[in-house]
Amino acid sequence: MARKAERWTLRSSFIDKTHNGQPQLMTERVVELTKDPKTKQWVVHEISCRQVMPEAEQKKAKAAMMRRASEQMSDYISTNDSVIAPGTYKLTDLL
Repeated sequence: MARKAERWTLRSSFIDKTHNGQPQLMTERVVELTKDPKTKQWVVHEISCRQVMPEAEQKKAKAAMMRRASEQMSDYISTNDSVIAPGTYKLTDLL
């Protein structure tokens, strides 16, 4: 007997500090999960996608989040002791 497909609503949002820390919805997707009877793997099919926030506004918000994240990382790195001695390194040396 085939399993009944499951429907999920996925919401993409972010916390906007300029709006009292309230979540701001960007997109809402409805997907359906079914199990392929041959491979026994779950398969996801997108039923609908609704852009709640205009794309230009999304780009602006994402740029602001990335800018804030880079500032926080920079502050953290410069105020905390590093376990890496000063010097010149290649990325492969650190990994």
